[in-house]
Amino acid sequence: MKIFFSAVLFFAMLMLVGCGTGDDPEPENCDNNPQVTVISTTPTTTCNASDGKVVVEGSGGIEPYEYSIGNGGDFQTSAEFTGLVAGTYKVVVRDAKGCKGEVQVVVDPGDNDLAASAEATADTECFENNGTVEVNATGGEGPYQYSIGDGFTSSATFSALAPGDYEVIVKDNVGCMASIAISVNKGDTGTSYQNEVGSIIMTNCAISGCHNGDNGSITDFTNFGLVQNTADEIKRRTQNGSMPQTGSITEEEKALIACWVDEGAKDN
Repeated sequence: MKIFFSAVLFFAMLMLVGCGTGDDPEPENCDNNPQVTVISTTPTTTCNASDGKVVVEGSGGIEPYEYSIGNGGDFQTSAEFTGLVAGTYKVVVRDAKGCKGEVQVVVDPGDNDLAASAEATADTECFENNGTVEVNATGGEGPYQYSIGDGFTSSATFSALAPGDYEVIVKDNVGCMASIAISVNKGDTGTSYQNEVGSIIMTNCAISGCHNGDNGSITDFTNFGLVQNTADEIKRRTQNGSMPQTGSITEEEKALIACWVDEGAKDN
């Protein structure tokens, strides 16, 4: 009985050793790897269709060959792949020894006349953004949807935009898309020294003794010429909080000073 169970255990161990994980074993000698050549590609009929086609051919190595397309796709004996969407694919050939070769192939999208254009309006607000982008779509198949970085909408107008660069995307009714780059500039906010900025300077900075001896540069903030000549420094210091020397100004007041300086520190 002992001998019988020992024999059973021995054969069971042999079976375990012989059984792998199910993965294909790595070939031991692939000095002569097979090669795969693209014979033809057929684009999709429309931008989002699934009717593209790729035909390849294997050579070298040891026949017969098998072929796979995509990352980890199943191997097949046919060298023709159909039902493909537009995109870039990796095609792999495997020979009888398990040696492999690969090539990249591009399936182009079908002709599509969807196009986009856009017009931007500058941001002219000092506190809040009011830049706009108006999109115009042509071609494709309407109705259209529009995106400027956060989901699609049926509206072709984007408002409350900050100055900056944007990518506008138009999508038609069958899923084809076109994009365009556009910039929203910073416009003149019309910030006035006389009506807005001057009172901030007078109240917080034109204080007796506040800037006397301040590096010997500014001693009288009631003098507009001195304020105008040092406008960039006033902006820098009010933004970093080192000015005014006593007390503080609000974020809105900082924005007004920055707008006035950025627009030329005008005597307006």
